[in-house]
Amino acid sequence: MLRLVSLSIVVCGTVLAAVSLQARLNNKRPYEQAIGSIADERGIPDRKKEAKTEPADTSDRSKENVAWFLAKHGRQLKRIAGTKPRIDLMTAENWIMRDRIVAIYKKNLEDCVEPKTLSYMPGLGGDPELFEAAASFINRFFKPCKPVTAKQMVAGAGCNAIIENLLYDICDRGDGLLIEVPYWAGFETCFVLRTQVQQVHVYPPSSSSPEALVGEYQKALAQANRPIKALLFCNPHNPKGTVYPQSHIEALLRFCEQNDLHFISDEIYGLSVFNTKDTGGFVSVLQIDLEALGVNPNRVHMVYSISKDLGSSGLRTGFLVTQTHDKLRLSAAIANHSHVSTLNSAAITRLLRDDAAMDSLIADTRTGLAEAARTMANFLSFHKQEFLPPVAGVFVWARLGGSQCTWAQESQLQDRLEECGVSMSAGSGYYAVEPGWFRLNFALEKDTMLQAMRNIEDALGLTQRWSPKAE
Repeated sequence: MLRLVSLSIVVCGTVLAAVSLQARLNNKRPYEQAIGSIADERGIPDRKKEAKTEPADTSDRSKENVAWFLAKHGRQLKRIAGTKPRIDLMTAENWIMRDRIVAIYKKNLEDCVEPKTLSYMPGLGGDPELFEAAASFINRFFKPCKPVTAKQMVAGAGCNAIIENLLYDICDRGDGLLIEVPYWAGFETCFVLRTQVQQVHVYPPSSSSPEALVGEYQKALAQANRPIKALLFCNPHNPKGTVYPQSHIEALLRFCEQNDLHFISDEIYGLSVFNTKDTGGFVSVLQIDLEALGVNPNRVHMVYSISKDLGSSGLRTGFLVTQTHDKLRLSAAIANHSHVSTLNSAAITRLLRDDAAMDSLIADTRTGLAEAARTMANFLSFHKQEFLPPVAGVFVWARLGGSQCTWAQESQLQDRLEECGVSMSAGSGYYAVEPGWFRLNFALEKDTMLQAMRNIEDALGLTQRWSPKAE
């Protein structure tokens, strides 16, 4: 493999994509077997010998990307192209306060559109006024150890774009990234399509201690066959809907310091924590005193977006906060290919500046999420389905396939759910350790969620019907 990586730059992109495909094939997920067969059929092409057979053909890099995407996300593309109506429990969107937020944006757009709104962005990494509003918002709700300033931020089209850009700046092609499984499938677009970074899986520890967690990261680091540059940490966790105690975050920060790794904290669900009684609440990496911990703040980066907590996923606006690494911040700003529009910036700036509206929205969203999560939990408990009680986010991680489920049966159940009119993500796409797990979004309008539950009962062959009256 090392010899492959050292090939000339002319074939570097194809080689790394093939290495990535083979690494995924070893995990034996159904879609990865499909990718593996594509790689086997094509082999590793010699571009010097191969003649183009099609006019105006795409690059080999493009072909590899399309082959990977079709194998990984083919089911979603088929669903999008289909005409049969389905309730979408696959997409993690927050509809709890959608009508109120729409009303706020309508007013903001009436008030904020002026001639300068149609001009180019005045700042290098984003609109300065947006950064001022976002910094104030983060300081108000995330309570950082050291206040965040506008100069410590870069904006991009959502967390995924920010993470991809960040990886592009801290990793070289073929470098590795530590990430705990299961993890959100969409992260892989950050790894594969442009940066060509290889994810190195960390498996959940058998105990809940911070020492056990670090032990699994240490094991993955030791077994990696490539340089590891960073650790991607998702807190609150997607897809499990859980939060990490401060002791675990600090242990991983020390681990990164000891092994010279960047620590990337994705906190996109940070304000969607609705159960603090059993967890102690959410702790942002920004709250931790890095100097007291002996951790260089240059290696710590927080990523946030308005997509989830503020129900605005379509506006594609996210932020990178790196408080001391000026060089990285500049690089992230100039290499950013996913800017936020001036119209978005103006509307969101108005929203984030309105402290009273933010206090009310976030409090009411948490209440609504708690109620929706409780309803989904009662439904699953009624049918004796195994699940992780969610404390954050907009979804629940449930084992609808049962403890005896195989990967093939999981795929069949996902098809059956589609046939019964409900779409949801299966655990194989998240590199779940065991088959049968699914992620179900519950942050929907009440009538829509109740109909989705009926469809799930049909797919599982459950004759006894749950109703809200059973709560």
